Amino acid sequence: MFCCTDATCTTSRFLCAGDISTAATTRPHIHGLSNTSHTCHTRQQQLHLLIYKCQAPANTQSLTVITVAMSPLQASEQYLGSINTWPSSIIFSLFAETPSPRVIEYLTDFLSGNALPKTLAYKLYCVCNPKAANELVRQLFYTRFSLWHSSDTFRRLSLYYDVRLKKLVRRNVSYLPELHEETPVPVPGLQAPRLGVQNTPTPLIINAALQVIRREVL
Repeated sequence: MFCCTDATCTTSRFLCAGDISTAATTRPHIHGLSNTSHTCHTRQQQLHLLIYKCQAPANTQSLTVITVAMSPLQASEQYLGSINTWPSSIIFSLFAETPSPRVIEYLTDFLSGNALPKTLAYKLYCVCNPKAANELVRQLFYTRFSLWHSSDTFRRLSLYYDVRLKKLVRRNVSYLPELHEETPVPVPGLQAPRLGVQNTPTPLIINAALQVIRREVL
């Protein structure tokens, strides 16, 4: 959400701080909220529904601010780049393969290694593959995600595609972390994987699914 930086705008200060209930009582600055709106809606609903204007100085135009909702895919692309820059095998595993320990390990190495938050990663998996939306898969996914972050051994052995380096990498996890910073290191001799939806075995099906998934809101 974009926030007004004008020092005279109390509405902007309230909303940027997350104090929706206080902002809702500042009637000269908020349009579209009744006296009871802050008691009738949850804070989360207000964040998504609120459209307001800040009072700007007389010699400037007023600033209109809105909250924009994103789909899990769009939010994930903020971290990882466009889905067409991801390995085609990752895309195919997300959409088409039946969840299994092998598939979950492969996906979590890629998603964890590229710093996608755990909850967002699982939401992405579920919207891409409805078979992932069950408790057993969720537990396996979260357990593997947590192990990747907590276990030096897991990270040291994981091979994944780094979206920034554009190479297959392993983590140089040191036995003495205080003396050596952990970073992804390209593995010599390994060819970079094919990328994008078009290089999956089922590009037409996945592209059709993407049209729907991009409308799914977090």
